[in-house]
Amino acid sequence: MAPTKIHGYEVLLTWDDVDKLWVSFVPALNWLSTYGETRTEALILTQEAVEGYIETAAQEGIEIP
Repeated sequence: MAPTKIHGYEVLLTWDDVDKLWVSFVPALNWLSTYGETRTEALILTQEAVEGYIETAAQEGIEIP
């Protein structure tokens, strides 16, 4: 897995040979996960998912790590 960061959160990226997709995981956010056909697409979708997680957690009064 190749680590990178989005909004300060470590993102792990891995290639899925079976489905031919890049899969991302954000361990600090309950292993939030998404995927994309390209590495760039996976990272864009991960950024959107992280932003959605943070927004929803803030609205629900859930502590954001």
